[in-house]
Amino acid sequence: MGSNPLVVSELSKIATESIKVFGDYMKCREVEITERTRIRATLTAINKKIEAEKEIFLRFIESSFADREKLYQRADIVLKTAVENGDVEMVRVTLNYLAVVSSRNPLEGFNQVDMLSHGMKSLV
Repeated sequence: MGSNPLVVSELSKIATESIKVFGDYMKCREVEITERTRIRATLTAINKKIEAEKEIFLRFIESSFADREKLYQRADIVLKTAVENGDVEMVRVTLNYLAVVSSRNPLEGFNQVDMLSHGMKSLV
């Protein structure tokens, strides 16, 4: 049984082309896997950065409102004492003080804290 040289030649071309296409596919597949790994790592880093910034923000808010609460408590004590003593001037000053504290933005100063934390990260 003889082999037709034309058929063998065409089969050889098909096999060679198939091997080349498969090699190209494997290269492309490896590039895609690498890119997906890079994307996952980038997303993980971004997620950790967001979590860290969230923690900084939450600590700032907790501290800011704790400080405000202390100021209100102290002003309340002064106000009660002023009312008990009939000190109208001290009542006026204390109420003005409370108005100023109440009108302040509790987030005031956060940009400085945020910039400070970023500056400290760059030093590490």
